[in-house]
Amino acid sequence: KALNKLLEPSKKDGLEPKSKAMAHYDLGIIQMYTGDFDNALTNLKTAMSLMPNKQLYLDAINTCKSERQKAVKLQEQL
Repeated sequence: KALNKLLEPSKKDGLEPKSKAMAHYDLGIIQMYTGDFDNALTNLKTAMSLMPNKQLYLDAINTCKSERQKAVKLQEQL
């Protein structure tokens, strides 16, 4: 519920794509570090689609994919 508060700015009419992208990025980062990799990737990709030339978003997508792979490998070892 608290995480959804981060998306509120992205739903406001008239908000610049840069601000919407940052809201999706922030939520995606939090989701990634709480292990919610699928939703994190969705939000990070949305940020990237709003600001396609932003290297920060591409780096975050790659990091999230890497962290998801690590989590899967760790789970397999248990």
